[in-house]
Order: sequence, then structure tokens, then C-alpha cells
Amino acid sequence: MEITKKMRDYEAHLRQLGFADRTIESYVWVAAYFERTYASVEAGTLRQYRDWLILTFKPSTANQRIQAINCYLGYLGKSDLKLRSVRVQYRTFLDNAIDDLAFQRLENHLRDNGHLRDYHAIRIMATTGVRVSELLQMEVRHLRDGYLDINSKGKIRRVCIPDGTALAALEWIEGEGRADGPLFLNRYGKPLSKRGLAYQLKIRAAECGVDERLVHPHAFRRLFARRFLGAGGDMALLADLMGHSSVETTRMYLRRTASEQHDMLNKIISW
Repeated sequence: MEITKKMRDYEAHLRQLGFADRTIESYVWVAAYFERTYASVEAGTLRQYRDWLILTFKPSTANQRIQAINCYLGYLGKSDLKLRSVRVQYRTFLDNAIDDLAFQRLENHLRDNGHLRDYHAIRIMATTGVRVSELLQMEVRHLRDGYLDINSKGKIRRVCIPDGTALAALEWIEGEGRADGPLFLNRYGKPLSKRGLAYQLKIRAAECGVDERLVHPHAFRRLFARRFLGAGGDMALLADLMGHSSVETTRMYLRRTASEQHDMLNKIISW
């Protein structure tokens, strides 16, 4: 059987199982790569493949590939050869997480230099915990309503917008002469994209001396979680606000940055 037909049959099998299109594409690519690269599907070649994944990719990516190849092994009737996932080390600190000082510097720079779209974007993310994809779904009417309902995986999650955040953003919108439509637009008047927002934020970070690696849309969601609990908020409520199905997922957002741990240690240690 030619490899192309073999992969077509495998793809049909995955579709019957109800896998999403992107997952099917990824799984078929992994299976085809393995078949092209290794002489046979056996314990020895699978170990070589796993070793290559460990040396080449981050543990999370390696585990995605391992999951894909294990699915293929099940399809071939060789489930006994399935590979073990790579152990992911748990870190007690966060890398590339923006702290309060860096956020304030960026916030002030955006406001003082008239970059009001980006200013209100990070303000909304930092005071609601929305994902960037959810942020870009917001319309002007949501500011007036004070909330945005998100439909995700059959569940409705309400994102509440604090009054101060909503009023400040409405003042900006009114200043632009807009009354409705998408909240965040690009320079052509079209809805802003995730890539467009991320690119602009890194430019503004460089302008005000904030490490660009710390400035990405997800950083402000994490900042919201840490500030919420620091102000006495409830963990279970935070999980609901962020759309997490498990409180344990929420806990991952609460680790301190390595620099914050270092600063705290210096304050505590006096001997």
C-alpha cells in the first residue's frame, strides 16, 4: 500500500472518530513523517523517534507528537508499543510574566502618548481576565451593558466589565465618534486581529523600556488572576470568571515570577 493511500485511510478513520479538522491534520502529518523517516513501526524505531522528540522540542510539544503517534499505533493495532509521555517539570516560578511595575510603566506610556486603543485593550484584559480572542469579540454595546457573554464548549460564561474600566473606554469611543460596532479596530477601520494587537504591544513595550518578552496578551490575563486573589478574591469565583473548568488550572496562574521570588527573599532574609 502506498503511503499516501495509507494516510488517506488513516484520515478517514480519524474523521469517523469525530476528531476536529486541525487535530486530524496534525495527527496525519505526524504519522506520515514517521512512516517516511523510519524503516518500520517497531519498538526500536519508536524509541529513536521519542529520543529525537525530546532532543528537538519542548516537553509540551514532544508530548503532543507522542499522543499523535500513539493514536496511529492504536489504528495499526499496535497499542502495546505506545510511547510514554515526556515528564514535564513543574516550576514554582513563572517565566516571562509581567509584574505590577512593568504593567504600570506600559500603561502610563500608552495613555500619555495617545495610544488609547492599546491602553484600553490592556486595561480591559487586566481588569476582566478575558482571553485575547474574547477581548476582540467585544463591541461598544458591551461597555454599556457592563458584560460580555461568551459561548464556549456549550457553556455560557459572563465576563463582567468593572464600571471604571467600562466608563473610561466609553469616553474614548465617544471621543472617536463611534457609537456601535467592534470595540477594537485596526488603522483601516477593520476589526483588530490578535497578531496585530500583539505586534503593537511589543513595539510600545520597547518604546518605554519594558522587556518585550513580558508583553503578550496572555500576560494580562495572568496579571488579573494574581491581582484578584491579592485583593482578597475567592479562588472558586476566579476560576468561574476566567472560564476554567478546574480550580487547579487557575492555581497555575498564581505562581510568582522569578524576580518577585528573589525580591521577597531579599526582604525576608536578615540573617
